[in-house]
Amino acid sequence: MIEGSSFQPQWCSPPGDTISDLLRKKQITLAEFARLMHASSDWVYELTNGVAEIDQTVAVRLQVVLGLTSAFWVTRRKINLRARVVAPPQLKQQVGCCSY
Repeated sequence: MIEGSSFQPQWCSPPGDTISDLLRKKQITLAEFARLMHASSDWVYELTNGVAEIDQTVAVRLQVVLGLTSAFWVTRRKINLRARVVAPPQLKQQVGCCSY
């Protein structure tokens, strides 16, 4: 890696994708995840599909259940909200960016 350079990806991944990946890796079903999150299965579906918002309360629950910090989840939400607004349409189409 070149000294002084920083990683600046030109893509984004919805938080729901990360949640789904972690659930698979941890072998947690959606039903179990809903129970652990103290939420309905409908809400979990909305969360993993980018409909439900990740606020501070949800971020804390995600931290407890999935093991990543609440700051990670809040930051992911902010990055993806910003990317939805500023990413060029062709980039969104090419990588499926923020299509949730």
